[in-house]
Amino acid sequence: MKNKIYIDDRYIPQDEIRKNIKPYEEYYECLKETFDFRSIKSFCDAGCANGPLIYTIKKNNTDVDVLGLEYFSWQKENSDSLIQNNIVVHDLRDKFEGERKYDIVNCTETGEHIDPEYQDIFIDNLKRLCSKYLIISWSNSGGANDLAHDEHEQHLNPLQPNQVEEILSKHGFTKNKILTQKMISESLKREDFLFWWRNSLGVWEVGL
Repeated sequence: MKNKIYIDDRYIPQDEIRKNIKPYEEYYECLKETFDFRSIKSFCDAGCANGPLIYTIKKNNTDVDVLGLEYFSWQKENSDSLIQNNIVVHDLRDKFEGERKYDIVNCTETGEHIDPEYQDIFIDNLKRLCSKYLIISWSNSGGANDLAHDEHEQHLNPLQPNQVEEILSKHGFTKNKILTQKMISESLKREDFLFWWRNSLGVWEVGL
């Protein structure tokens, strides 16, 4: 397999550490309106940065087991003490060996950062982690041919929505159109919900 693209110098900590938690609070509000959190016992955020989403979930649901997966150790170092020990530093281009499955696996702003040659390993990791629902976004902008939207060329694999759907279907995921529309509708009610999440957001189920 082709060597991984070296990405460490494409990300600047002061630009990547999430300091404004409001979008993640609103994301959580959308999750609450879309899923019954009384039945959600575990939640994984794959590509969690410094953990603002799992922090918000844990703060509001102390009994929910949360996991964050993140490439950069400095993101974990800058996370809140409430969830710092729940963040595992791992390159999602490598097979994840954890045995635990999570009721919801969230993966926003991550897929487009994975080398095309490693996207199958990446999706297999999400499937390995997921017992029921996968929430995913995948940008179709940026990359070497669109540096105006991606100055540091962080998007290694921008894809169109139909391409993402084809890949996820191939790996055994089925799109839940009702829950997808519900979450998107809820997001439109909230001004701090990031539009680039919404543009490609989908709720998928595994094992149907």
